Amino acid sequence: MKTIIIILLALLIIFIININEKFMDFDPSEWFRRNNIPESIWWNATRRTRNMSYDLRGDPLIN
Repeated sequence: MKTIIIILLALLIIFIININEKFMDFDPSEWFRRNNIPESIWWNATRRTRNMSYDLRGDPLIN
């Protein structure tokens, strides 16, 4: 019984690692091309937040 649990845990760890690698390789440009969405929508929406500064809690600093 212990060996079955160990094997299942090992398979679960391998599965989680594979899922993480897929998310790490995400390319938004490719996703936009596949869905026929202009990239400018994304870049215009994120332009204001790209150079923002944050405090240690993660809240944005307002000057």
